[in-house]
Amino acid sequence: MKRTGARLMAALLGAVCIAAAAQDRNLAALPGGVSASEAIELARASLVARGWKILLSDATSVTAESGGSRIRVHAVGDALRYADQADAAVRQRSDAPDTRFVPIPPEQITVLRADIVSALGLDAVREVRAGPAAPRATFVEGQVLIDNLPPGMSEAQVMRAVRDALVGRRWVILPSAPGEVTARLRKGVNNTTLRVLRDGNLLRYVDNTKIRVTQDMSEVPDRWISNLRSDIRRHLEEIRIADNARAQRRTTAEPGPVAAQPASGAANATERLRTLKQLFDSGAITQGEYDSKRAEILRGL
Repeated sequence: MKRTGARLMAALLGAVCIAAAAQDRNLAALPGGVSASEAIELARASLVARGWKILLSDATSVTAESGGSRIRVHAVGDALRYADQADAAVRQRSDAPDTRFVPIPPEQITVLRADIVSALGLDAVREVRAGPAAPRATFVEGQVLIDNLPPGMSEAQVMRAVRDALVGRRWVILPSAPGEVTARLRKGVNNTTLRVLRDGNLLRYVDNTKIRVTQDMSEVPDRWISNLRSDIRRHLEEIRIADNARAQRRTTAEPGPVAAQPASGAANATERLRTLKQLFDSGAITQGEYDSKRAEILRGL
């Protein structure tokens, strides 16, 4: 009886493993020389940049949640693969499907795949190798970075100012969702990932800072935020001035209305030309005198 129960349990576990494996789908191929841990590091950063909440992570896999969906990304051989936990739950318990998880929309997988493929580029891999593993971030509600954005400035202009300010302070730009910029800075004992996003007329930042050695939670230093705030304002002002200068050049280049000649002046010139022609026809003036006086009258129009 015990042997029968053991066999049934082994069969059940085998079926569960097969079902879970069947849900694995290709996410991205690993470039030559990129280790599993480096690939997972970049996949974690891509998930965080897209607003996923990291639940579990190790050197070969990362599990995250977003909008009721749950994904597990793991390295297998020379590829990154993913499993949609909603699919896995249905396969594993077909008699009583677990509906706790929402299937991941295909467009989210498409965007995530593009982010990870881009992140697996040589520069990003070098950045990962330059320091310890990225923070396993769970972002909290953002704090105000800029409280009064210039009116009429587009989202693209605002994000460009943010990106330029971060790069100027040696932050490394990570894959970012539209309308926001995510960046990382490792300096001193701090390992910081900062997410800057627009909220109407505000810019907010979401801070995830850890002590590099202990991985204990910390806070981004106030002077870092102060420097970024000052630099972003400066870049926004430069964009505003450049826009105004372009508008001024367009206004100056447009030709103004041509002033109409007074009707009395035109009538007077016509009369003078008529009189001049009569004098010439009567022989009172020569051809040269006629031509000279006619040219003078015409120049006065």
